[in-house]
Amino acid sequence: MADCEIRSVAASEALPWLRGITAEKPSVVLLLLDGGSGAELSILKCIKEDGQLWSLPVVVLGPSGDVGLVDKSFGLGAAGYMTRTADPHELAAVIRAVGQYWNLSELPKRA
Repeated sequence: MADCEIRSVAASEALPWLRGITAEKPSVVLLLLDGGSGAELSILKCIKEDGQLWSLPVVVLGPSGDVGLVDKSFGLGAAGYMTRTADPHELAAVIRAVGQYWNLSELPKRA
């Protein structure tokens, strides 16, 4: 994963930014849920309904213990759900593991 590039984009800018990429799309999108409400999941729904972005794997990083939020994430098409941690070292390890997995995975192609 030496060539890995990580970009941080605010939720309000995520869809326009993803749609504006003309070269290779990201290997994976990490969607950080800031609050317990899961309001940010609307971005996941929009990605999965978009004809250009639907195949992007989206991994949700959210609070632990919220089974409803986990179920809702997968119901909207999340590729995974990881517990968000406040420890920066643990968070970096999770991000590296997710990136390694999705850099090795084959993604579906739209006909």
